[in-house]
Amino acid sequence: MKKPDLKEILLWGIALLYLGSCGFMFDNGDDGDYLHCDWLPGREQCGTFVDERDSMVYKWIKLGSQVWMAQNLNYAPEVHKQLSFTQPRYYLDSTNLEKGNEHGALYNWTAAMEVCPHGWRLPSNQDWQELIDFAGGEAKAGYKLKSSTEWGYDRGGDNYNFTALASGKIESDFSYYIRREGSYWWSSTEYSEFYAYNYQLSSGDAIAQNFQYEKKVGFSVRCIKGAVIEKEVLAGRVIISENDLVLAPQQSYSLEAVVIPYHAVDKSMIWSSSDTAVIKVAANGTITSHQLGYATITATPKVGGKADSCVIWVKNSFMDERDSNSYFYIEIGDQTWMAENLRYLPSVFIQGDSSTEEPRYYVFGLTRGNIASIKFEKAKELENYLKYGVLYNYPAALEACPAGWHLPNAAEWQELLDFTGADSQNHAFLKSINGWHSGNIGGNGEDLFGFNALPGGAFIDESYEGLLLDSYWWGTGDESTPPLFHFSLFYGPNSPPALNIESSDGLSIRCVKSLESPTEPEDFEELENSDDSEEPENLEDPEELDDTEDVEDSEELADSEEAQIED
Repeated sequence: MKKPDLKEILLWGIALLYLGSCGFMFDNGDDGDYLHCDWLPGREQCGTFVDERDSMVYKWIKLGSQVWMAQNLNYAPEVHKQLSFTQPRYYLDSTNLEKGNEHGALYNWTAAMEVCPHGWRLPSNQDWQELIDFAGGEAKAGYKLKSSTEWGYDRGGDNYNFTALASGKIESDFSYYIRREGSYWWSSTEYSEFYAYNYQLSSGDAIAQNFQYEKKVGFSVRCIKGAVIEKEVLAGRVIISENDLVLAPQQSYSLEAVVIPYHAVDKSMIWSSSDTAVIKVAANGTITSHQLGYATITATPKVGGKADSCVIWVKNSFMDERDSNSYFYIEIGDQTWMAENLRYLPSVFIQGDSSTEEPRYYVFGLTRGNIASIKFEKAKELENYLKYGVLYNYPAALEACPAGWHLPNAAEWQELLDFTGADSQNHAFLKSINGWHSGNIGGNGEDLFGFNALPGGAFIDESYEGLLLDSYWWGTGDESTPPLFHFSLFYGPNSPPALNIESSDGLSIRCVKSLESPTEPEDFEELENSDDSEEPENLEDPEELDDTEDVEDSEELADSEEAQIED
């Protein structure tokens, strides 16, 4: 017998390694179970159909008792560049710009719930699991369902012509996760208000897995044939698009609401208002404000299920003539308060440029690192500026309020707390109903009086802190309080920990309306009732006064003319 030489041994070794890399030596899920399909009409196991919406032709296959589309859905009535949890969104990656691409479009969960053609629906977790069981279970299904091409490595056998392509996904930051790495499909089964299930195959293994993802991301859709779920099975729920809406009197606004899940319910809903004297709502969700106050607007699925509601305030507003910013304001007891933080921003400063004597104005999060790329006017477009306003040091706070308004003193803050009952245990009465960090305790408030306190944080000791957690506002002190008085709210139910606030720190401002000055002196009646024959003391002779004024006017005119000649 011929003894193999070293060269033959090496060749056999290379061949064995090659075969192993192709899956012949290791368990890749292929057990010889195949479905062959020629896609000809009249076949029971496979075929084609036309989507009447755009005339696209799709392949289908029958696997067990199920009929699946054999390719990803490609229907996209429009293309979006922004993510959304509640509004339907259709995404295309940069290489998928033409209809007919075999990878299909990508959809957020809301769009996926209603996008399948007539007679087809988005598969549920139960549907996906039945498919996986048919294909040999989680450990083997991935290999049998994956296509034999276009995967980075560990391609599939495409045993059933399911032809799962590695089509990628749109991430939560709107970045595109590259192809050749994974297949991601939506399930109609919800996990929570903002998450839903998906099924995915990954490059590198034969496992089929399900996970929970944010509903706003973009995944592929594979539809399954069958009637929609009966209404009685799942009524669904409503999500209203607005949660922080404020209207002026006699203003109209169209609310939008979506019913989840789309395929399980009649999409129509019933709208109602808790106080029609304040806000009326039409059958299509259009609201109209009539008088000051607030009302709870509720939308309920017509077939029953979980309703959603939002509180909407109707408030007066005024314009700051310095920069044309408009502010809502609210009357609370005998006081009139701004219902949002001041946004007056004559200039902008950053960390390392604080002062205890000169005015300083900060926008939360604006640092030395990003100020170079954000011009002054651009700072007014930042979300933190628009939502939470400006953070002022104490010298700036003393002169920041618009004409007719002023920085509240400690007594005025206390009057607000006394009237609202928002003592150290009931700060929820002043806090907004949305936007606060939700821990084990505390979180969002009740906003019973429309003060709408938002957690805008502060600029303390040269650093930004407390966004979504705390609110801090300047006030002026009196005999019983420190000169640098401030009022604060915390995300918990009680007052925030005491902080050593310095005049260089940046806090928010809520201005209170100044009382109108009396048009007559307080002792007017005494003067009116006094003896007319008595001449008031120290009054100058009117004629002498006129002469004096004439002389002064002449001198000023002469000086002005001389100045013009010199110029």
